[in-house]
Amino acid sequence: MTTLSVTIDDTNKLQMLLDWLRSISFVKKVEIDESSTGNFDEVMKVLEQIPEGGILKEITDPVEWQRQQRDEW
Repeated sequence: MTTLSVTIDDTNKLQMLLDWLRSISFVKKVEIDESSTGNFDEVMKVLEQIPEGGILKEITDPVEWQRQQRDEW
C-alpha cells in the first residue's frame, strides 16, 4: 500500500479532488487530516518565537563572525 499526501488551500478544489479520487476504482481509502497546518504555518510558528532583537544581535563584527564560522570547517 502507498499513501499520498496532498495539501489543498481551497475547499472548493478539495471537494472536487475528493470526488475524483473516490471515483477511481483502485483508490481504496480517502481520508482528510485537517489538523495538518502545512509547512508555511510551521515556519511562521518558529519565526514568531524569535526574540524581538533578533537571533544574531550578539554579533558585533559580522566579518569576523563569518571568518570564525568558516574556520570551524
